Amino acid sequence: MENQPKFDQWADICEDVLYEIAQRIHSSVDYVRFRSTCKNCYINLPKYFKHCPLLLLPSDDNKSESLRQIFHPVENKVIDHLSLPGAKDTVFRGSCFGWLIMIGTNDTIRILNPITKVEFHLPPISTSVGVSGYDPGRYDKEYTIRGSNGVTYTFAKWFMQRVFYYKIVLSCPPDDENQDFMAVAIAQVDSSTSLCYCRRGDEKWTRLTESKGLLLYDVIFHKEKIYAVCALGSIYEYDMKTLRGGLSRSPSFDDNVFFTADVRTYLVQCSGDFILVVKRVPIGFYKNKCEGEFDDEDEDEDEDEDDEEDEDDEDELQTSRFLVFKLDESQNKWVEVKNLNNNVLVLGYNSSCVLPHAISPNGRGNCIYYSDNWVESQTKYLSGGYDNGIFNLEDGTIYPLFPDRDVIDPADIT
Repeated sequence: MENQPKFDQWADICEDVLYEIAQRIHSSVDYVRFRSTCKNCYINLPKYFKHCPLLLLPSDDNKSESLRQIFHPVENKVIDHLSLPGAKDTVFRGSCFGWLIMIGTNDTIRILNPITKVEFHLPPISTSVGVSGYDPGRYDKEYTIRGSNGVTYTFAKWFMQRVFYYKIVLSCPPDDENQDFMAVAIAQVDSSTSLCYCRRGDEKWTRLTESKGLLLYDVIFHKEKIYAVCALGSIYEYDMKTLRGGLSRSPSFDDNVFFTADVRTYLVQCSGDFILVVKRVPIGFYKNKCEGEFDDEDEDEDEDEDDEEDEDDEDELQTSRFLVFKLDESQNKWVEVKNLNNNVLVLGYNSSCVLPHAISPNGRGNCIYYSDNWVESQTKYLSGGYDNGIFNLEDGTIYPLFPDRDVIDPADIT
């Protein structure tokens, strides 16, 4: 009997050892299970732990729209299936701290934990800035929007669901009562984009940015501040508590860098530095004769290829390359970088983040993992889901996330 193994020794493991074990768990799903092993784990381990993001995919069973596969990039396989309550006819417009932000066609915006199934509601679409009316009985004209010029317009619920909100991020997990919770959205207001926010318990969205003509593409939280980046790389900064702020800096670029319409910009905080990521589709972002990467002949060839691609399939928007810049604060300038110090960037509708290569998919560093977040390709008539892949920053090659899938409709769980 003395040699009989003990099955209750988890309770005796010290906190440091538990933390070391937790660091070696690559899946948020497995972490939730591990933390639930015993009272000792539950008390001593944090509720949320930074892991490699997972990817939600549609189920192989087309009859069940609420059932989603979980793809684990590190293991390169589907590891589980999740039932997402109310996922039918919803779109994903954010993922933070393991929570999904889902917008429905029934005027709802929900925050759902895909593991525990706990959910919270953000103010509905009908309380958004500029929305003056909502009538679910008016087919294809459910929403009324009043412009700053006093003119009213009507929009269908599918448009408001898919296009009105570009991205939503959270300051903290919605169930953490010890932190100041805030949700910030990039929304379409008066033919431009604007930051709108709500706090815990708010019944409507409130506009944060008043400037007209803005084209914002990404927003993040960092040290109780809100940072947003526009299409040209300018950064807008606001204090979470006082809401004071505005245009913070407009860093310059080298003379051989310029923008056109077909780009997306992302803002990432990495070890105290701002990182700007520029994603482009063909005919969008060019560097003029820089180190031989592009010349006039190359541009002509790109344009010819792009025209052929457009004729073959106008529904597809495919990323052709990324450029990455680091902010030089002393010069107020975006400086291009070719190395992420072996880190990995994860971009999409998720909160833009950086991961050490040790917990990155396949352990590969200096790469950008991206999923489809071209809002233009996710309307009623264009399905979207084509633009997913892995970009190698060192040699510029792109690998498909799923070679055996033509179209997916993914959402990152970060």
